[in-house]
Amino acid sequence: MAKSKSFFGLRTGSTKSLTFSVYRGNQITKDRVTRVANPRTVAQMQQRAKVPLVAAARVALAGLVDHSFEGVPYGQASLQKFSSLNLSNGVLNVASYPPNGVSNMGCADFIVSAGSLLNPFVNNDAGQYGVGVISLPTLGTEKIFPAMPKGTKGSTVLYFANKALAHNPSWKPNSQLTSLCIANQFNYVINEQGGGSLNRSVPLFTPFIQRFVFPGSYPTGEQTVDELANYHDDNDYWKLSQAVPEGGADDVVLEGPNGESLIFKFQYHMNCQVTLSCGSDGKTIVASCLIFSQLDGLTWKRSNSRIAIDFEGNLKSITPFTFSDWLQAYSKTIVNTKYLNTGNASTGISGQNATGISGQRSPRMDLGPAGVNAATGISGQRPPQSDVERADGNAATGNSDQNG
Repeated sequence: MAKSKSFFGLRTGSTKSLTFSVYRGNQITKDRVTRVANPRTVAQMQQRAKVPLVAAARVALAGLVDHSFEGVPYGQASLQKFSSLNLSNGVLNVASYPPNGVSNMGCADFIVSAGSLLNPFVNNDAGQYGVGVISLPTLGTEKIFPAMPKGTKGSTVLYFANKALAHNPSWKPNSQLTSLCIANQFNYVINEQGGGSLNRSVPLFTPFIQRFVFPGSYPTGEQTVDELANYHDDNDYWKLSQAVPEGGADDVVLEGPNGESLIFKFQYHMNCQVTLSCGSDGKTIVASCLIFSQLDGLTWKRSNSRIAIDFEGNLKSITPFTFSDWLQAYSKTIVNTKYLNTGNASTGISGQNATGISGQRSPRMDLGPAGVNAATGISGQRPPQSDVERADGNAATGNSDQNG
């Protein structure tokens, strides 16, 4: 492409070998592309396979990723950030693709948040075996949790965890943990014509998102487990999975409504390690992630978090839809008719009819009795012209003064 000067002024259009255009008042001349290739290298096809995967994940996770990127405006800008990060070459590790033509998020280690909470908040987003881990700062003492029965609501458990975390001056109330689990609840059955090799059940995946909030205010004074019985907040859907024995404990396990486990493990005068582990409650959870958010003034800070896939756990019981499967299905896709191009509606080539032979009439579809126009149903009446056809073009052939 080059700037050029023309003796006859600015021009647009093409010659046999050059294409002319005008940009900001300058004449631009480019070589005309005469043969457009459709590159299908392995890397290019892998990237194509990721486009519908990321697009479906963006829709499924919209309530999360439309505000999970620190410094990026909420809404469309954050959604675009999600797509941009996950479509970068070499970023995604895909465990299972959605079947061709089916809108589903599949299973991949998507980047779901990004921000400045790196130190002392460390997110081990390497995430082996579907476990999301976040370390929170604490200067707490030993035996954080007093004796509590199994099934104690999360708001009571968190009261004691929050007290220990508050000993560290870097801790801020109104912080939040967000858990994201990906489960295989449904399958899609491919019925390939002719009983091909793709005939089988393919896994589909569903996200489950929950919050664990560290409130800014609690009941005043030292509270016992019994005194907290009437205190409720957003954490009540988490339940203590095992009783804390007499004498107390430094770690507890909470169960979520989807079978996931949230493990709080305090290390004396070091940190509190929070782990989100895949569980099972009639749902096969195959991946998970934790996002830590902290309100700093009027701005929400975020951790860098991505989904961790449980390759060595529940995913072993699922037959994934691999890239090879996707590629095999893609290769069988028939090129769609070019309905919007000027010219013949079936070929997309001006002056060529549906038979592919210039000057030969297209076969008429059997839509009405003999002598009745196929498009209008009225004898001797021309079919109405589409607003995307040329003003002088026939709807079927693209030639003027010729009936469809």
